Amino acid sequence: MKTGIHWQNPKYAIGQDFTPDPSLLLHLPLHRLDGACFKSRDAHGHPCTVTGALWRPHGRRLDGEDDKIVCGTSPALNITNNDFSLLAWVYRNEDDAHSTILGGNTLDAPNFSIEAGRITHLAKPSFAEVAADTKPPLLTWVMLGVSFDNSEATDNVRFYYNGNADGTKSLDCDFADYLNCIGAGSNASAWYWSGYLGEVWIYNRVLSAVEIAHIYRATKRRYR
Repeated sequence: MKTGIHWQNPKYAIGQDFTPDPSLLLHLPLHRLDGACFKSRDAHGHPCTVTGALWRPHGRRLDGEDDKIVCGTSPALNITNNDFSLLAWVYRNEDDAHSTILGGNTLDAPNFSIEAGRITHLAKPSFAEVAADTKPPLLTWVMLGVSFDNSEATDNVRFYYNGNADGTKSLDCDFADYLNCIGAGSNASAWYWSGYLGEVWIYNRVLSAVEIAHIYRATKRRYR
């Protein structure tokens, strides 16, 4: 493990941003995770392997061609038919509809990803997609969020933009896959992110609007 200003500075101390939560499946504060391999900063400590994705003070820079971070296949990351919430600080370099923040384990299995503010379900031969109200801008840091409530038949997808509600949609599908690939549509290939990723969270429950706003306020100092 390498050291540097972001490891030594107390303002980046682990756990300072928000109270530890047993529903937190994955936390990647990429601004303080340098090196080709590291463990996630949650109770699970998922082993993560980096392809490309150069470390920078705000996070990891991905080239949009083959850079990604794969976080293993722990059962904790399998969200089959479960509630979940996803959050990420992102910076887009290119206006690509299929620029993926978070993807699943394979392209062949039922799979989902956040693609620049969308949540997408891929299940051969069907395809379903719903989108947030706001399209993320280029060359600007924003925090995107989405939650899926499996107990609801309608209005089960809720989007967030910089801590604020950004649309509620209905998506009729069952999610079944590991959420373990950062910056690509799957750990196999395709739909790579071009830009920076600063921090990523996966929860196995629906976060409230108040909780998401709190995480935004607690972390935005790094991206403003």
